[in-house]
Amino acid sequence: MMEQCKEKLNIAMFGQKRIPSREGGVEIVVEELCSRMVAQGYNVTCYNRGGHHVSGSEYDSKRLKEYKGIRLKTVPTIEKKGLAAVSSSFFAALCCAFGRYDIVHIHAEGPAFFAWLPKLFGKKVIVTIHGLDWQREKWKSGFGSKFIHHGEKNAVKYADEIIVLSKGVQDYFEKEYGRKTVFIPNGVNRPKIQEAELITEKYGLEKDSYILFLGRLVPEKGIKYRHTWNIVKINGIYYHLDATFDNSLGKDHENKEIRYDYFNLDDQQIFRDHEPLIAPAPHCNDHDHFYYKEKKLSFTKQEDVYKRSLQAAKKGKVLVFHWRGGYLTKEVLNELLDLIRKAGMEKEKNAMVSINWPQAVLRVQYADIQVQESVMLEEANEGEKA
Repeated sequence: MMEQCKEKLNIAMFGQKRIPSREGGVEIVVEELCSRMVAQGYNVTCYNRGGHHVSGSEYDSKRLKEYKGIRLKTVPTIEKKGLAAVSSSFFAALCCAFGRYDIVHIHAEGPAFFAWLPKLFGKKVIVTIHGLDWQREKWKSGFGSKFIHHGEKNAVKYADEIIVLSKGVQDYFEKEYGRKTVFIPNGVNRPKIQEAELITEKYGLEKDSYILFLGRLVPEKGIKYRHTWNIVKINGIYYHLDATFDNSLGKDHENKEIRYDYFNLDDQQIFRDHEPLIAPAPHCNDHDHFYYKEKKLSFTKQEDVYKRSLQAAKKGKVLVFHWRGGYLTKEVLNELLDLIRKAGMEKEKNAMVSINWPQAVLRVQYADIQVQESVMLEEANEGEKA
């Protein structure tokens, strides 16, 4: 039984796309929070974004004026990429500033940019930080990241209270701004236990033989095992093959040649930059048939690196090779780079080198002496950082 509130406060919320909706976690939190507050006797108004459902107009639902006792108001929204959240948050903040509300509760860092508006008109402002959104992959660069980051700073400056959902984010605000926050982790409704017959019937998976994850496979979710690759069997021997990691290499080059850095690797090689497997899989122990060794492009002697680099500079071809002459330490790498430069200078060319350090693979391309030489590290990935 929920306790009834002693004082009937008027509360406004914005920052969610809309409720009722399952478009994201924020929407679910806002709906659950608001419906519970209404049940306790508070007056709650939610300002919904206009426009279409994120998955397309076919998923649009009828606009309601009330839902589970929550007053719903739709604000003007510029339905263009990057502007929908900004415009709806601005108009919602404006309505909250002039509305008769005791408390304005803002959800997420971007909408918190406008926390100053209701604060200017004497409202108590609460901001819930659902995550450090400006760090997310899709906002990593450009106006979006800067705007959201400024929203975080405005939350620190103007909010009477800040709610965070994790200890990590709480530590971040303490360290970055010296700002105390309130830690309230998200909860779930008490689950209904159901037998998994449908999963067993459809996929042949038995209880305790699988892990079910529901959520977006993005870096900020912290799911370590979101990437999969192939294990192939050739002449009775198993090898790792990761075409996705290979495909993410060389994206900065005009010639988008196919790479084979992750072609027929053994366990020791693949797990230099891959997470350990959590499901049973055949062991891959053969170290003698990976691509660069088969193509005689795996060198153990520095003189071989120099000779092949000289050929590449002379013929104007790209050289991709693997170093197998011991660990590729910084000292060894500098020695190899000196030889690559030396080969280029003999042909009056500068070298552009990219390095996949975990797999000890170097890509060398020579250009005219007028072109500045370059050395860069390449990071193979799941295709999210192309």
